[in-house]
Amino acid sequence: MSGKCLLVLNVEISGINKYLLRQLEQRGWSLLVVDVPLPKIIRYLAMLTTFRLPVSEWKKAFAIKRDQMHKTPWCFKWRTRYCEKALRRYRGKYDAVLNVGGMFAPSLKNINKPYVTFNDYTMKLALKYSPWAPCHKDIPGWMVLERQLYRKAKKIFACSQNTRRSLIYDYGVKPGNIVIGGYGCAFNNVEQ
Repeated sequence: MSGKCLLVLNVEISGINKYLLRQLEQRGWSLLVVDVPLPKIIRYLAMLTTFRLPVSEWKKAFAIKRDQMHKTPWCFKWRTRYCEKALRRYRGKYDAVLNVGGMFAPSLKNINKPYVTFNDYTMKLALKYSPWAPCHKDIPGWMVLERQLYRKAKKIFACSQNTRRSLIYDYGVKPGNIVIGGYGCAFNNVEQ
């Protein structure tokens, strides 16, 4: 797909992104990169609800609360609406969409361009193995949104067999739609 333009919906917090984007450019892709932020209200609410002394304890509690709050259906939808605005702003300027991670979708509706995702984990894996797994009551609501994201993707680039298994067994993704790329991707498979 040399010479094509990719709209990248980027997660600001991932360190791998600069290498991923560099590899795409080296393979001839033009990139329109949109960093998808967290809603500012999450930061403020996390600060207010975790206040304590000493400040070092507050910082720890704040980081945990902020991470939990951004893994809610409300935040997923807010970030997805942000992505929908980017799709409209760049309409006609890109050939495909790369959604980095599973924290939002390019749109809640069907879009007229193919999209792929790059994932290093799923919420199901986080609930099984991660200390930062959210503790809110609407995990099922999140799972519905995440499942839609994965099922509508043309391809999913997974970083591990563990992520691949979760996508298949926890989200119902067809095995042929998943490419294991580690923390680099086999981008020549995008054309398939």
